[in-house]
Formats: sequence, C-alpha cells, structure tokens
Amino acid sequence: MSHARPLRTIALTAVGLIIWSICFVVLYAALSLGCAAGLHEWSLFGVRALNVILGCLWLVHFGLLGSAFLVLWRTQRQAQAASERFLVRLTCMLIVVGSAATLWVGFPVLLLPACA
Repeated sequence: MSHARPLRTIALTAVGLIIWSICFVVLYAALSLGCAAGLHEWSLFGVRALNVILGCLWLVHFGLLGSAFLVLWRTQRQAQAASERFLVRLTCMLIVVGSAATLWVGFPVLLLPACA
C-alpha cells in the first residue's frame, strides 16, 4: 500500500466492508426481483430456486472476501515499513469483520423460505 495514493489506500482498507455492503444490496435486490418474478414457486432438488440463487450469490461474496484476505495476507510479508504492515493488518481485520457481517446478513437465506 502506497502513501502516494491515499484515496486508493483508504478504499483498499475498507474492501471487506465494501464487499459486505454490496452483498447486502445484491441479496435484497435479488430477493425482491425473485419474488416479483415468481422464482420462489420453482424448486431445485427439493429446495426453492430462489433460495438456491440467493445462496450462490452469498457464496460468491464469501469467495471475494476470502480472496481479498489471502492476497492481503501474502502482501503482509512484503510490507517493509511499520505503517504499511499496520494498514495490511487493519485491512485483514476489516475483512474478517466484513465476513462476519456477510454471514449475519446471508445466513437467513439458508434457514428461511423466500417470499413467505
């Protein structure tokens, strides 16, 4: 992470929370559109199609969070300055927070029927 581009550094630091917020919007938009289109009435392997779609979208966001965490964890070894190591560790912690928030937002997809 470079000090020459402070806006980019701030955006990278908040990547976990940005992915969580995108997940929140995508899940609720997909739920609304799926209910309007009647996808909750279809079934795949005994599970409602809309729940399968929402679950897949949720897993995609976890994949993004995991990928971002792994990239930054590897970057930590290359960081030489203490401030760079701090920013990488802070970003990793915020990705963990974003993962917990994503888990909290998306977990009802697995438990509750859509459009009930």
